[in-house]
Amino acid sequence: MMKKNLIIIALTLFSFTVNGWAQIRADLPQKSALDEDRDLYSLYFQLAADEFNVPVDVLKGISFAETRWSHLTWAQGDTVSCMGMPHPYGIMSLWDNDLFGH
Repeated sequence: MMKKNLIIIALTLFSFTVNGWAQIRADLPQKSALDEDRDLYSLYFQLAADEFNVPVDVLKGISFAETRWSHLTWAQGDTVSCMGMPHPYGIMSLWDNDLFGH
């Protein structure tokens, strides 16, 4: 009798676990194109580090401090801040203008 109860409990827990995980996974947001880009950040940082002879961890640290690795985006046509400075873009918070380079 005890063995039968343990088997029933085990099967119930297993069933809940499988169904529970399936529901949890279904509730999770699907990967977006941005998330897929983030999977490649390590490669991009390494390529930039090699090209510009900068330690990869310095690039990662600056990028994280500037943007928390989130692409900066602005409304179309919104090119300058309220202070007249150009908007930065990308995960490195870079500027594209005559003062800071193209």
